[in-house]
Amino acid sequence: EYTFHSRRISLTMTDGIGRRTLSDALDGAVSGLAGRTLEQLAATSQLGAKLYWTASERYYRSRCAGDVDAYPSPPDPFKLEWVDPDRIPRHTRRQYPPWKMRAHRFGEVRGGEWDRRDRPEIDPAYRGPPPKLFVADRFEESVLYRSCEAHFDRGVGWEETPLFADLKRLIRTDDRQYEYVWHGCRSIEEVRSRFRYLDGLYDAVRENGFRSQRELVRQDPERGFRDWFENEVTVDVGRDGELLLVCGKHRLTIAKLLGVDRIPVLFLVRHPGWMARRREALRASTAADHPDLRDVPTGGCP
Repeated sequence: EYTFHSRRISLTMTDGIGRRTLSDALDGAVSGLAGRTLEQLAATSQLGAKLYWTASERYYRSRCAGDVDAYPSPPDPFKLEWVDPDRIPRHTRRQYPPWKMRAHRFGEVRGGEWDRRDRPEIDPAYRGPPPKLFVADRFEESVLYRSCEAHFDRGVGWEETPLFADLKRLIRTDDRQYEYVWHGCRSIEEVRSRFRYLDGLYDAVRENGFRSQRELVRQDPERGFRDWFENEVTVDVGRDGELLLVCGKHRLTIAKLLGVDRIPVLFLVRHPGWMARRREALRASTAADHPDLRDVPTGGCP
């Protein structure tokens, strides 16, 4: 949506940004153009999309943690790397849910033992489904993964899977601890609808390959920058470089089941021990084989 007033171009922003006027940023660049030309430009979806993504990216960059900037050759907080799904062996052990406040955690560096815990601590305010449905010692051992494997690989009906049995039990109890049992589902019918969605997602990946959410979101005028980073597979990086899943468990599950060789991944929180490894890689004469080291120039630090 555009409002054109002489040299002012207003663009409706979603993602909690509100309606932001871009005139200050644009005045210098467009002051020499004729009014009619400006009006034509403002009416084009291409210009609108470019303005939106530029402004949105700057907005979220200004609000992310940015701890990585204290290190040499800091990684881009919103960089996207293509990663072998098998390099993501388990969920992160930061406090559950680890995706909470994620918009402010990109570029965060956090010390402690969170990358070595057997189980994550649970946020006392959390009212979602029990983490044991999704988190296990290994990613492939979770109730979710085993149920998807049974359904997609062996043809087991969704309602014969362990996941459905657990969800049905949660729905039928009077325990008010859970506001929902799975992705906003509060009823058996909503669970069945979610299963149908997973069937469609599986078919789409099998037929079209695994595509970046950034690519898909930019093709949809109803979705924005936040939709991108909230739906892309996202990981933390432990002190030894282990990639630990934050969110995107359904897409990662499907990628593993289909044998997809690489998927797009965002990085959220890094351990300071890993940042020290990045510093070492900066001194090295050859590139290291790790997705979060591809942006490190070798031999660049004395």
